[in-house]
Amino acid sequence: MASLGVENGSGIKVHVFSSSSELLESLHEKWGSVKKQPYPAMYSSVYGGITLDPAMMVIPMDDHMVHRGHGVFDTAIILDGHLYELDVHLARFLRSASKARISSPFPCSTLRSILIQLAAASKCKKGTIRYWLSAGPGNFLLSPAGCPTSAFYAVVIDEDFSQRKEGVKVVTSTIPMKSPLFATMKNVNYLPNVLSVMEAEDQGAFASIWIDEEGYIAEGPNVNVAFISQDKELILPIFDKILSGCTALRLLQLAPKLIEQGRIKSVKTGNLTVEEAKGAAEMMYVGSTLPILPIVMWDEQPIGDGKVGELTMALSDLLWDDMVAGPATLRIPVPYEELFVSYLVIFCFLDCNSEDEMGSLKVENGDDYKIPINLRGNISDLFLLTSLPFFPRTDLKRSFFTFSTGKVGELTVALSDLLWDDMVAGPERVPVLYEEQISERYRTELKPLQILLSITLLAEVNSTFTMIRHRSYRFVRKIGQEKNLFSQIDATNASFLNESIIVVCD
Repeated sequence: MASLGVENGSGIKVHVFSSSSELLESLHEKWGSVKKQPYPAMYSSVYGGITLDPAMMVIPMDDHMVHRGHGVFDTAIILDGHLYELDVHLARFLRSASKARISSPFPCSTLRSILIQLAAASKCKKGTIRYWLSAGPGNFLLSPAGCPTSAFYAVVIDEDFSQRKEGVKVVTSTIPMKSPLFATMKNVNYLPNVLSVMEAEDQGAFASIWIDEEGYIAEGPNVNVAFISQDKELILPIFDKILSGCTALRLLQLAPKLIEQGRIKSVKTGNLTVEEAKGAAEMMYVGSTLPILPIVMWDEQPIGDGKVGELTMALSDLLWDDMVAGPATLRIPVPYEELFVSYLVIFCFLDCNSEDEMGSLKVENGDDYKIPINLRGNISDLFLLTSLPFFPRTDLKRSFFTFSTGKVGELTVALSDLLWDDMVAGPERVPVLYEEQISERYRTELKPLQILLSITLLAEVNSTFTMIRHRSYRFVRKIGQEKNLFSQIDATNASFLNESIIVVCD
Protein backbone atom coordinates (compact mmCIF):
# COMPACT_ATOMS: atom_id res chain seq x y z
CA MET A 1 0.00 0.00 0.00
CA ALA A 2 1.32 3.44 -0.85
CA SER A 3 2.53 5.59 2.01
CA LEU A 4 1.43 8.91 0.59
CA GLY A 5 0.19 11.34 3.19
CA VAL A 6 -0.67 14.96 3.76
CA GLU A 7 0.27 16.54 7.08
CA ASN A 8 -2.34 18.81 8.56
CA GLY A 9 -1.87 21.49 11.17
CA SER A 10 -2.23 19.14 14.14
CA GLY A 11 0.59 16.89 13.02
CA ILE A 12 -1.70 14.01 12.05
CA LYS A 13 -0.94 12.57 8.64
CA VAL A 14 -3.98 11.81 6.51
CA HIS A 15 -3.34 9.05 4.04
CA VAL A 16 -3.87 9.86 0.36
CA PHE A 17 -4.77 6.81 -1.70
CA SER A 18 -2.65 6.65 -4.82
CA SER A 19 -5.18 4.67 -6.84
CA SER A 20 -8.71 3.32 -6.77
CA SER A 21 -7.31 -0.20 -6.53
CA GLU A 22 -5.45 0.71 -3.34
CA LEU A 23 -8.63 2.17 -1.86
CA LEU A 24 -10.61 -0.91 -2.85
CA GLU A 25 -7.97 -3.11 -1.23
CA SER A 26 -8.35 -1.14 1.99
CA LEU A 27 -12.12 -1.52 1.90
CA HIS A 28 -11.80 -5.25 1.28
CA GLU A 29 -9.50 -5.53 4.29
CA LYS A 30 -12.15 -3.88 6.43
CA TRP A 31 -14.90 -6.23 5.30
CA GLY A 32 -12.59 -9.25 5.31
CA SER A 33 -12.62 -9.26 9.11
CA VAL A 34 -16.42 -9.54 9.22
CA LYS A 35 -17.38 -13.15 9.92
CA LYS A 36 -20.86 -12.94 8.43
CA GLN A 37 -21.70 -10.49 5.70
CA PRO A 38 -24.79 -8.59 6.90
CA TYR A 39 -25.48 -7.03 3.48
CA PRO A 40 -25.27 -9.81 0.88
CA ALA A 41 -26.36 -7.72 -2.12
CA MET A 42 -27.01 -4.15 -3.24
CA TYR A 43 -28.58 -2.60 -6.33
CA SER A 44 -27.77 0.89 -7.60
CA SER A 45 -29.26 2.60 -10.62
CA VAL A 46 -26.12 4.76 -10.69
CA TYR A 47 -23.99 1.82 -11.81
CA GLY A 48 -26.93 -0.03 -13.25
CA GLY A 49 -26.72 -3.38 -11.53
CA ILE A 50 -26.25 -5.53 -8.47
CA THR A 51 -23.05 -5.98 -6.52
CA LEU A 52 -22.32 -8.72 -4.01
CA ASP A 53 -19.14 -7.02 -2.87
CA PRO A 54 -19.74 -5.02 0.35
CA ALA A 55 -16.78 -2.76 -0.45
CA MET A 56 -18.68 -1.52 -3.51
CA MET A 57 -21.96 -0.82 -1.70
CA VAL A 58 -21.64 2.95 -1.87
CA ILE A 59 -23.58 5.97 -3.08
CA PRO A 60 -22.15 9.26 -4.39
CA MET A 61 -21.46 12.01 -1.86
CA ASP A 62 -23.18 14.57 -4.12
CA ASP A 63 -26.41 12.58 -4.04
CA HIS A 64 -29.04 14.97 -2.66
CA MET A 65 -30.32 12.24 -0.36
CA VAL A 66 -26.94 12.37 1.41
CA HIS A 67 -26.42 16.08 1.89
CA ARG A 68 -30.00 17.44 1.67
CA GLY A 69 -32.11 14.55 2.89
CA HIS A 70 -34.09 14.64 -0.35
CA GLY A 71 -35.12 11.02 -0.53
CA VAL A 72 -37.70 8.45 0.53
CA PHE A 73 -37.39 4.81 1.47
CA ASP A 74 -39.30 1.69 2.37
CA THR A 75 -38.69 -1.87 3.51
CA ALA A 76 -39.88 -5.30 2.45
CA ILE A 77 -39.61 -8.53 4.43
CA ILE A 78 -37.88 -11.68 3.18
CA LEU A 79 -39.20 -14.65 5.12
CA ASP A 80 -38.82 -18.32 4.20
CA GLY A 81 -37.65 -17.32 0.73
CA HIS A 82 -40.67 -15.10 0.04
CA LEU A 83 -41.11 -11.35 -0.19
CA TYR A 84 -44.01 -10.38 2.06
CA GLU A 85 -46.33 -7.52 1.07
CA LEU A 86 -43.87 -6.17 -1.49
CA ASP A 87 -46.57 -4.60 -3.64
CA VAL A 88 -48.16 -2.83 -0.67
CA HIS A 89 -44.81 -1.40 0.39
CA LEU A 90 -43.98 -0.33 -3.16
CA ALA A 91 -47.29 1.52 -3.45
CA ARG A 92 -46.55 3.44 -0.25
CA PHE A 93 -43.00 4.04 -1.46
CA LEU A 94 -44.23 5.74 -4.62
CA ARG A 95 -46.80 7.77 -2.68
CA SER A 96 -43.97 9.03 -0.48
CA ALA A 97 -41.91 9.84 -3.57
CA SER A 98 -44.79 11.83 -5.03
CA LYS A 99 -45.08 13.90 -1.84
CA ALA A 100 -41.31 14.48 -1.90
CA ARG A 101 -41.54 15.49 -5.59
CA ILE A 102 -39.16 12.77 -6.73
CA SER A 103 -39.90 10.96 -10.00
CA SER A 104 -38.84 7.34 -10.17
CA PRO A 105 -36.32 6.44 -12.90
CA PHE A 106 -38.35 3.26 -13.48
CA PRO A 107 -42.03 2.29 -13.52
CA CYS A 108 -43.34 0.35 -10.55
CA SER A 109 -43.15 -2.97 -12.42
CA THR A 110 -39.45 -2.42 -13.04
CA LEU A 111 -38.77 -1.51 -9.41
CA ARG A 112 -40.57 -4.69 -8.40
CA SER A 113 -38.51 -6.79 -10.80
CA ILE A 114 -35.26 -5.25 -9.57
CA LEU A 115 -36.10 -6.03 -5.94
CA ILE A 116 -37.05 -9.62 -6.73
CA GLN A 117 -33.82 -10.12 -8.67
CA LEU A 118 -31.85 -8.50 -5.86
CA ALA A 119 -33.37 -10.90 -3.32
CA ALA A 120 -32.48 -13.81 -5.59
CA ALA A 121 -28.91 -12.61 -6.07
CA SER A 122 -28.44 -12.23 -2.31
CA LYS A 123 -29.53 -15.82 -1.63
CA CYS A 124 -30.96 -14.45 1.61
CA LYS A 125 -33.92 -16.48 2.89
CA LYS A 126 -34.68 -14.35 5.94
CA GLY A 127 -34.10 -10.64 6.27
CA THR A 128 -35.23 -7.37 4.78
CA ILE A 129 -34.77 -5.30 1.64
CA ARG A 130 -34.35 -1.60 2.33
CA TYR A 131 -34.75 0.58 -0.76
CA TRP A 132 -34.44 4.30 -1.45
CA LEU A 133 -35.49 6.76 -4.11
CA SER A 134 -33.32 9.86 -4.20
CA ALA A 135 -33.35 13.13 -6.09
CA GLY A 136 -30.03 11.80 -7.33
CA PRO A 137 -26.41 12.89 -7.57
CA GLY A 138 -25.50 16.11 -9.31
CA ASN A 139 -24.11 18.82 -7.04
CA PHE A 140 -24.11 20.18 -3.49
CA LEU A 141 -26.80 22.82 -3.99
CA LEU A 142 -30.21 22.87 -2.37
CA SER A 143 -32.36 22.57 -5.48
CA PRO A 144 -32.40 19.23 -7.33
CA ALA A 145 -32.56 21.08 -10.66
CA GLY A 146 -28.92 20.17 -11.31
CA CYS A 147 -29.49 16.44 -10.80
CA PRO A 148 -29.68 14.73 -14.22
CA THR A 149 -31.89 11.91 -12.94
CA SER A 150 -33.24 10.43 -9.75
CA ALA A 151 -31.52 7.40 -8.28
CA PHE A 152 -32.82 4.09 -6.94
CA TYR A 153 -30.84 2.10 -4.40
CA ALA A 154 -31.66 -1.12 -2.58
CA VAL A 155 -29.79 -3.36 -0.17
CA VAL A 156 -30.56 -6.77 1.30
CA ILE A 157 -30.05 -7.01 5.05
CA ASP A 158 -29.53 -10.54 6.34
CA GLU A 159 -31.14 -10.63 9.77
CA ASP A 160 -32.80 -13.21 11.93
CA PHE A 161 -36.13 -12.20 13.41
CA SER A 162 -39.01 -14.07 14.96
CA GLN A 163 -42.16 -13.48 16.95
CA ARG A 164 -41.53 -11.22 19.92
CA LYS A 165 -43.03 -12.74 23.05
CA GLU A 166 -41.31 -10.74 25.78
CA GLY A 167 -42.79 -7.44 26.92
CA VAL A 168 -40.89 -4.15 26.77
CA LYS A 169 -40.91 -0.83 28.56
CA VAL A 170 -41.59 2.50 26.79
CA VAL A 171 -41.54 6.18 27.70
CA THR A 172 -43.25 9.30 26.41
CA SER A 173 -40.96 11.19 24.05
CA THR A 174 -40.08 14.82 24.67
CA ILE A 175 -38.64 15.14 21.16
CA PRO A 176 -41.07 17.09 18.94
CA MET A 177 -42.68 14.82 16.37
CA LYS A 178 -42.77 15.63 12.67
CA SER A 179 -45.54 17.70 11.14
CA PRO A 180 -48.25 15.70 9.34
CA LEU A 181 -46.79 16.45 5.89
CA PHE A 182 -43.48 14.81 6.77
CA ALA A 183 -44.85 12.22 9.21
CA THR A 184 -47.15 10.72 6.57
CA MET A 185 -44.36 10.19 4.03
CA LYS A 186 -41.54 7.73 4.65
CA ASN A 187 -38.69 10.14 4.02
CA VAL A 188 -35.05 9.75 5.03
CA ASN A 189 -35.11 12.59 7.58
CA TYR A 190 -35.13 10.44 10.71
CA LEU A 191 -33.23 12.64 13.15
CA PRO A 192 -36.30 13.14 15.41
CA ASN A 193 -36.83 9.37 15.37
CA VAL A 194 -33.19 8.71 16.26
CA LEU A 195 -33.19 11.22 19.12
CA SER A 196 -36.46 9.76 20.37
CA VAL A 197 -34.97 6.26 20.57
CA MET A 198 -31.79 7.54 22.21
CA GLU A 199 -33.89 9.36 24.80
CA ALA A 200 -35.76 6.14 25.59
CA GLU A 201 -32.56 4.10 25.82
CA ASP A 202 -31.10 6.64 28.23
CA GLN A 203 -34.03 5.80 30.54
CA GLY A 204 -33.64 2.06 30.16
CA ALA A 205 -36.65 1.74 27.85
CA PHE A 206 -36.95 0.00 24.49
CA ALA A 207 -38.40 2.98 22.63
CA SER A 208 -40.82 5.87 23.00
CA ILE A 209 -44.35 7.02 22.29
CA TRP A 210 -45.11 10.29 20.53
CA ILE A 211 -48.08 12.43 21.56
CA ASP A 212 -49.43 14.90 18.98
CA GLU A 213 -50.07 18.61 19.61
CA GLU A 214 -53.70 17.88 20.53
CA GLY A 215 -52.71 15.40 23.21
CA TYR A 216 -53.62 12.25 21.28
CA ILE A 217 -51.48 9.14 20.91
CA ALA A 218 -49.51 9.20 17.65
CA GLU A 219 -46.89 6.49 17.04
CA GLY A 220 -43.52 5.07 18.01
CA PRO A 221 -40.20 6.12 16.45
CA ASN A 222 -40.51 3.68 13.54
CA VAL A 223 -43.54 1.59 14.46
CA ASN A 224 -47.25 2.00 14.96
CA VAL A 225 -48.87 1.46 18.33
CA ALA A 226 -52.10 -0.40 19.15
CA PHE A 227 -54.25 -0.96 22.23
CA ILE A 228 -56.77 -3.44 23.58
CA SER A 229 -59.27 -1.47 25.65
CA GLN A 230 -60.87 -2.72 28.85
CA ASP A 231 -63.95 -3.38 26.68
CA LYS A 232 -61.84 -5.63 24.42
CA GLU A 233 -61.74 -3.26 21.48
CA LEU A 234 -58.65 -3.17 19.25
CA ILE A 235 -57.84 0.50 18.66
CA LEU A 236 -55.12 2.06 16.52
CA PRO A 237 -54.51 5.81 16.24
CA ILE A 238 -55.91 7.47 13.11
CA PHE A 239 -53.36 7.69 10.28
CA ASP A 240 -54.00 11.30 9.26
CA LYS A 241 -50.96 12.63 11.15
CA ILE A 242 -48.72 9.57 11.20
CA LEU A 243 -47.33 7.01 8.77
CA SER A 244 -49.84 4.39 7.70
CA GLY A 245 -47.88 1.27 8.55
CA CYS A 246 -48.34 -1.61 6.12
CA THR A 247 -48.28 -4.14 8.96
CA ALA A 248 -50.75 -2.06 10.97
CA LEU A 249 -53.12 -1.94 7.99
CA ARG A 250 -52.79 -5.70 7.56
CA LEU A 251 -53.55 -6.15 11.26
CA LEU A 252 -56.80 -4.23 10.80
CA GLN A 253 -57.71 -6.69 8.03
CA LEU A 254 -56.84 -9.81 10.01
CA ALA A 255 -58.10 -8.85 13.48
CA PRO A 256 -61.82 -9.42 12.69
CA LYS A 257 -61.02 -13.15 12.91
CA LEU A 258 -60.82 -12.63 16.67
CA ILE A 259 -64.26 -11.00 16.56
CA GLU A 260 -65.59 -14.15 14.88
CA GLN A 261 -64.04 -16.19 17.69
CA GLY A 262 -65.69 -13.95 20.28
CA ARG A 263 -62.34 -12.85 21.72
CA ILE A 264 -62.63 -9.12 20.93
CA LYS A 265 -65.64 -6.88 20.34
CA SER A 266 -64.48 -4.56 17.58
CA VAL A 267 -61.57 -3.28 15.48
CA LYS A 268 -61.21 0.42 14.75
CA THR A 269 -58.99 3.47 14.44
CA GLY A 270 -59.60 6.49 16.63
CA ASN A 271 -58.16 9.23 18.79
CA LEU A 272 -56.89 8.16 22.20
CA THR A 273 -55.80 10.47 24.99
CA VAL A 274 -52.79 9.58 27.11
CA GLU A 275 -55.08 8.78 30.03
CA GLU A 276 -57.22 6.44 27.91
CA ALA A 277 -54.16 4.78 26.42
CA LYS A 278 -52.44 4.18 29.74
CA GLY A 279 -55.69 2.72 31.05
CA ALA A 280 -55.79 0.09 28.29
CA ALA A 281 -55.82 -3.61 29.12
CA GLU A 282 -53.04 -4.35 26.62
CA MET A 283 -50.64 -2.32 24.50
CA MET A 284 -48.31 -3.22 21.64
CA TYR A 285 -45.98 -1.94 18.94
CA VAL A 286 -46.81 -3.01 15.37
CA GLY A 287 -44.09 -3.17 12.72
CA SER A 288 -42.76 -5.21 9.82
CA THR A 289 -40.17 -7.41 11.54
CA LEU A 290 -41.87 -7.62 14.94
CA PRO A 291 -44.71 -8.01 13.79
CA ILE A 292 -46.21 -7.42 17.26
CA LEU A 293 -44.12 -6.34 20.26
CA PRO A 294 -45.95 -6.43 23.62
CA ILE A 295 -45.62 -3.32 25.81
CA VAL A 296 -46.00 -4.01 29.53
CA MET A 297 -44.92 -0.69 31.07
CA TRP A 298 -45.18 2.96 30.03
CA ASP A 299 -43.49 5.75 31.99
CA GLU A 300 -42.97 3.30 34.87
CA GLN A 301 -46.72 2.57 34.93
CA PRO A 302 -47.87 -1.02 34.22
CA ILE A 303 -50.18 -1.59 31.27
CA GLY A 304 -53.04 -3.77 32.45
CA ASP A 305 -51.60 -6.34 34.85
CA GLY A 306 -48.06 -5.60 33.66
CA LYS A 307 -47.82 -8.89 31.77
CA VAL A 308 -47.86 -9.81 28.08
CA GLY A 309 -51.51 -9.87 27.06
CA GLU A 310 -53.27 -12.94 25.71
CA LEU A 311 -54.99 -10.95 22.95
CA THR A 312 -51.70 -9.27 22.03
CA MET A 313 -50.18 -12.69 21.35
CA ALA A 314 -53.30 -13.82 19.47
CA LEU A 315 -52.87 -10.83 17.15
CA SER A 316 -49.17 -11.64 16.84
CA ASP A 317 -50.05 -15.19 15.80
CA LEU A 318 -52.45 -13.90 13.14
CA LEU A 319 -49.79 -11.69 11.60
CA TRP A 320 -46.98 -14.23 11.85
CA ASP A 321 -49.11 -16.96 10.25
CA ASP A 322 -49.95 -14.52 7.47
CA MET A 323 -46.25 -13.83 6.92
CA VAL A 324 -45.27 -17.51 6.68
CA ALA A 325 -48.38 -18.99 5.05
CA GLY A 326 -50.63 -16.16 3.90
CA PRO A 327 -52.23 -15.60 0.49
CA ALA A 328 -50.02 -16.01 -2.58
CA THR A 329 -50.87 -12.42 -3.53
CA LEU A 330 -48.93 -11.24 -0.47
CA ARG A 331 -46.03 -13.71 -0.60
CA ILE A 332 -43.87 -13.56 -3.72
CA PRO A 333 -41.49 -16.53 -4.06
CA VAL A 334 -37.90 -15.46 -4.68
CA PRO A 335 -36.54 -17.29 -7.78
CA TYR A 336 -33.18 -18.31 -6.29
CA GLU A 337 -32.92 -21.37 -8.52
CA GLU A 338 -33.08 -19.31 -11.71
CA LEU A 339 -29.97 -17.39 -10.87
CA PHE A 340 -27.29 -19.66 -12.23
CA VAL A 341 -26.80 -19.05 -15.91
CA SER A 342 -28.18 -16.40 -18.18
CA TYR A 343 -25.52 -15.53 -20.67
CA LEU A 344 -25.87 -12.62 -23.05
CA VAL A 345 -23.39 -12.99 -25.89
CA ILE A 346 -23.12 -10.16 -28.42
CA PHE A 347 -20.85 -10.41 -31.43
CA CYS A 348 -20.08 -7.21 -33.30
CA PHE A 349 -17.78 -5.69 -35.88
CA LEU A 350 -16.97 -2.02 -35.72
CA ASP A 351 -15.57 0.23 -38.42
CA CYS A 352 -16.53 3.79 -37.53
CA ASN A 353 -14.10 6.67 -37.32
CA SER A 354 -15.98 9.54 -35.72
CA GLU A 355 -17.94 10.03 -32.53
CA ASP A 356 -21.28 10.52 -34.26
CA GLU A 357 -21.10 7.67 -36.76
CA MET A 358 -22.51 4.20 -36.47
CA GLY A 359 -20.22 1.35 -37.45
CA SER A 360 -21.53 -1.30 -39.79
CA LEU A 361 -20.91 -4.94 -40.54
CA LYS A 362 -21.57 -6.40 -43.99
CA VAL A 363 -21.48 -10.09 -44.67
CA GLU A 364 -22.00 -12.07 -47.85
CA ASN A 365 -25.70 -12.66 -47.39
CA GLY A 366 -26.39 -8.92 -47.32
CA ASP A 367 -27.13 -8.53 -43.62
CA ASP A 368 -26.20 -5.09 -42.32
CA TYR A 369 -25.85 -4.62 -38.57
CA LYS A 370 -25.57 -1.14 -37.03
CA ILE A 371 -23.39 -0.96 -33.95
CA PRO A 372 -23.73 1.76 -31.25
CA ILE A 373 -20.83 4.18 -31.11
CA ASN A 374 -20.10 3.45 -27.46
CA LEU A 375 -18.58 0.11 -28.50
CA ARG A 376 -15.94 1.83 -30.63
CA GLY A 377 -13.12 2.15 -28.10
CA ASN A 378 -10.82 -0.78 -27.32
CA ILE A 379 -12.68 -3.03 -29.69
CA SER A 380 -10.27 -5.88 -29.11
CA ASP A 381 -11.10 -6.06 -25.41
CA LEU A 382 -12.95 -9.09 -24.12
CA PHE A 383 -15.53 -8.09 -21.55
CA LEU A 384 -16.71 -10.85 -19.25
CA LEU A 385 -19.83 -9.96 -17.29
CA THR A 386 -20.41 -13.47 -16.08
CA SER A 387 -21.40 -13.31 -12.47
CA LEU A 388 -23.85 -10.47 -11.99
CA PRO A 389 -27.61 -10.65 -12.41
CA PHE A 390 -28.58 -7.13 -13.47
CA PHE A 391 -31.64 -5.40 -14.77
CA PRO A 392 -31.51 -5.36 -18.62
CA ARG A 393 -30.20 -2.09 -20.04
CA THR A 394 -31.35 -0.44 -23.26
CA ASP A 395 -27.82 0.70 -23.96
CA LEU A 396 -24.64 -1.37 -24.09
CA LYS A 397 -22.19 0.48 -21.93
CA ARG A 398 -18.80 -0.98 -21.29
CA SER A 399 -18.86 -2.43 -17.81
CA PHE A 400 -17.21 -5.15 -15.79
CA PHE A 401 -18.90 -6.89 -12.89
CA THR A 402 -18.10 -10.12 -11.08
CA PHE A 403 -19.15 -11.91 -7.93
CA SER A 404 -17.08 -11.15 -4.85
CA THR A 405 -15.10 -14.32 -5.64
CA GLY A 406 -13.88 -12.63 -8.83
CA LYS A 407 -14.23 -15.88 -10.75
CA VAL A 408 -15.53 -16.29 -14.29
CA GLY A 409 -18.30 -18.84 -14.79
CA GLU A 410 -17.34 -22.26 -16.19
CA LEU A 411 -19.99 -22.24 -18.92
CA THR A 412 -18.86 -18.81 -20.02
CA VAL A 413 -15.30 -20.05 -20.43
CA ALA A 414 -16.52 -23.17 -22.23
CA LEU A 415 -18.63 -21.14 -24.66
CA SER A 416 -15.82 -18.67 -25.22
CA ASP A 417 -13.31 -21.43 -25.99
CA LEU A 418 -15.69 -23.21 -28.35
CA LEU A 419 -16.57 -20.06 -30.24
CA TRP A 420 -12.99 -18.84 -30.48
CA ASP A 421 -11.74 -22.19 -31.80
CA ASP A 422 -14.48 -22.18 -34.39
CA MET A 423 -13.73 -18.58 -35.34
CA VAL A 424 -10.08 -19.26 -36.10
CA ALA A 425 -10.40 -22.74 -37.58
CA GLY A 426 -14.06 -23.65 -37.97
CA PRO A 427 -15.86 -24.68 -41.16
CA GLU A 428 -18.51 -21.95 -41.18
CA ARG A 429 -16.43 -18.78 -41.22
CA VAL A 430 -17.97 -16.02 -43.37
CA PRO A 431 -15.58 -13.51 -44.97
CA VAL A 432 -16.31 -9.90 -44.07
CA LEU A 433 -16.68 -7.43 -46.94
CA TYR A 434 -15.70 -3.97 -45.64
CA GLU A 435 -17.15 -0.92 -47.36
CA GLU A 436 -14.72 0.84 -49.69
CA GLN A 437 -14.50 4.09 -47.72
CA ILE A 438 -13.09 2.41 -44.63
CA SER A 439 -9.42 3.27 -44.34
CA GLU A 440 -6.69 0.70 -44.41
CA ARG A 441 -5.77 1.76 -40.88
CA TYR A 442 -9.14 0.71 -39.51
CA ARG A 443 -9.06 -2.44 -41.58
CA THR A 444 -5.73 -3.53 -40.15
CA GLU A 445 -5.91 -2.17 -36.63
CA LEU A 446 -9.41 -3.25 -35.65
CA LYS A 447 -9.83 -6.83 -34.63
CA PRO A 448 -13.10 -8.01 -36.16
CA LEU A 449 -14.84 -9.45 -33.16
CA GLN A 450 -15.83 -8.35 -29.70
CA ILE A 451 -17.56 -10.66 -27.27
CA LEU A 452 -19.70 -9.41 -24.45
CA LEU A 453 -20.86 -12.02 -21.96
CA SER A 454 -23.17 -11.12 -19.12
CA ILE A 455 -25.88 -12.45 -16.90
CA THR A 456 -29.49 -11.40 -17.05
CA LEU A 457 -32.49 -12.87 -15.33
CA LEU A 458 -35.61 -13.95 -17.22
CA ALA A 459 -37.97 -15.07 -14.51
CA GLU A 460 -40.63 -16.32 -16.89
CA VAL A 461 -38.33 -19.02 -18.29
CA ASN A 462 -38.53 -22.30 -16.45
CA SER A 463 -36.54 -25.32 -17.59
CA THR A 464 -35.50 -24.39 -21.12
CA PHE A 465 -32.64 -22.45 -22.62
CA THR A 466 -33.85 -19.58 -24.77
CA MET A 467 -31.62 -18.06 -27.41
CA ILE A 468 -32.40 -14.91 -29.34
CA ARG A 469 -31.24 -15.50 -32.91
CA HIS A 470 -27.76 -14.42 -33.81
CA ARG A 471 -25.34 -15.22 -36.64
CA SER A 472 -23.61 -17.78 -34.44
CA TYR A 473 -26.88 -19.47 -33.48
CA ARG A 474 -26.28 -22.42 -35.78
CA PHE A 475 -22.84 -22.98 -34.33
CA VAL A 476 -23.92 -22.78 -30.70
CA ARG A 477 -26.83 -25.06 -31.40
CA LYS A 478 -24.61 -27.62 -33.10
CA ILE A 479 -21.62 -27.51 -30.78
CA GLY A 480 -23.60 -26.83 -27.61
CA GLN A 481 -25.66 -29.96 -28.08
CA GLU A 482 -22.67 -32.04 -29.13
CA LYS A 483 -20.81 -30.99 -26.00
CA ASN A 484 -23.97 -31.48 -23.90
CA LEU A 485 -23.88 -27.89 -22.65
CA PHE A 486 -27.59 -27.29 -23.21
CA SER A 487 -30.61 -29.53 -22.93
CA GLN A 488 -32.79 -27.47 -25.27
CA ILE A 489 -32.30 -24.42 -27.47
CA ASP A 490 -35.03 -22.18 -28.90
CA ALA A 491 -34.64 -19.23 -31.24
CA THR A 492 -36.65 -16.06 -31.86
CA ASN A 493 -36.09 -12.89 -33.86
CA ALA A 494 -35.24 -9.51 -32.40
CA SER A 495 -33.87 -6.10 -33.32
CA PHE A 496 -30.16 -5.34 -32.95
CA LEU A 497 -30.05 -4.33 -29.30
CA ASN A 498 -31.59 -7.68 -28.50
CA GLU A 499 -29.96 -9.50 -31.38
CA SER A 500 -27.91 -11.55 -29.04
CA ILE A 501 -27.72 -14.99 -27.63
CA ILE A 502 -29.50 -15.28 -24.33
CA VAL A 503 -29.15 -18.61 -22.55
CA VAL A 504 -31.27 -19.22 -19.48
CA CYS A 505 -31.58 -22.32 -17.34
CA ASP A 506 -32.97 -23.27 -13.99
